[in-house]
Amino acid sequence: MIRLLVLVLHPYLVQSLEKYWLPDLEWQTAGNWEEGHVPEEDSHVIFPEEMRHAAGFPIRGDFRLSDVHLPRDGSLVLPAKGKLELSIRKSDQQKEARWSRTGELPWADTNNWNYSSEAVPHMDRIPCFTDTMVLPARNKTFSIRLPRHEVQVKGVRLANERETFTSLEWKSMKRNHEFVEGYFTVRYGDLLSCKDCECQSKKSELWKEVCEIEMPRCGLSVCAYPLKVEGHCCLYCGARVSLSPTVSLGTVEDAVRETVGQSGMQVAWYVRKRWNDEREILLVETGVYDGLTSAKAADMLAARIRDYGIDVVSVELTGPALLDSRLPLTLGPFFGMAVLVLIFMMIIFPYYGYSYRQVSQSSREAWTSIRERIRSDPSRISRPFGFARFENATDANVELASSPGQDDVEDQEQTSSTGGRFTNPLYSSKRGVPEDKTVLNVEGTVTMASLRDTVDNDEFVEAIETDLKD
Repeated sequence: MIRLLVLVLHPYLVQSLEKYWLPDLEWQTAGNWEEGHVPEEDSHVIFPEEMRHAAGFPIRGDFRLSDVHLPRDGSLVLPAKGKLELSIRKSDQQKEARWSRTGELPWADTNNWNYSSEAVPHMDRIPCFTDTMVLPARNKTFSIRLPRHEVQVKGVRLANERETFTSLEWKSMKRNHEFVEGYFTVRYGDLLSCKDCECQSKKSELWKEVCEIEMPRCGLSVCAYPLKVEGHCCLYCGARVSLSPTVSLGTVEDAVRETVGQSGMQVAWYVRKRWNDEREILLVETGVYDGLTSAKAADMLAARIRDYGIDVVSVELTGPALLDSRLPLTLGPFFGMAVLVLIFMMIIFPYYGYSYRQVSQSSREAWTSIRERIRSDPSRISRPFGFARFENATDANVELASSPGQDDVEDQEQTSSTGGRFTNPLYSSKRGVPEDKTVLNVEGTVTMASLRDTVDNDEFVEAIETDLKD
């Protein structure tokens, strides 16, 4: 009779869980102190200035310290009948202990709650409206910043008590110092149980608050084709089996437990209802991701579910591990495109009357021409150069330093009269003023031979051009 009752209630309780608040702020917890050094008698204790949460002192009555640096933003919780003493004796060898935790402890941080498996999306890791929120016991210290937007839960209780608070008792706790900044947005829901309900309704405000915390932790994807799972802030690697909306979540969980749970494969699974009323099974490999384990589990699960008479809408896989296939996936399209272009050219050239021999010969000639041109003119690759310094001086001459490889050529081309110097056209005061030079003396006797020699001279032409410009 009892067994029959459990089977009847099972579908209605499948989505109802108890989610525990995990942060431990007790004095004796080694993880709260740097290097795990818990303060001893006459120790010097230092709390961070921006601690922004509560820290619990030892439960036992008396405790003595040499010095305490209090936080600027935070609180210390003393026992009800305890006493803190500060010793007068100071020693150079006194031990120092530093509190390691800093920052607030948000309700929307999924690391602050326990969840069933790694396959659970971020939105489902925080308390659902069908879940019971379990807070630390009365003699424990906790500090929590409730979400900015209103959420609903089934109930709230303390870890050392079995009964949940009534709605009035829970509302009366909003003045407690454990709830930072006065936020008191967690309410009791109207539904005590739900057969096939999603964990959280589609609230973009709450999802945004959760992803503000989770997205910086995502890191790079480890799979080739990651999934986008609703309610999850990071890319999802594993497998997803989508089912019809008419199937019961309890039946699906039984099928998954028989197939994956008893197979011994290192796969975590999660069954839920999506926001579009479809049912889905999420699979994640608990060990090092290789893509094969989750694919095998998804195929086995899809076959098993079909044996139950349930329609499988789709099976989605995320492919091989990205660490092993990142290079082929990156270079594959590049080389694939090159092969396609080559095949296209081999097809199109014969169509226009060119034989493969002609194409090959033309390609060799083009390559040879390019290679010989580069070899014959190495200056195309690297030309020697030099810098000249110009000074703003009147009638200054500037000498350019030639490159080492051109000294012999320039010495042969230059005459001894020039000396490799020229008048600086930018700073010379004689810029634009031609020198006075006698081209032809008409006062004396002019012969036809001297006139012909003067006309053939280039300087005579330049002088005439200068006179015309003036």
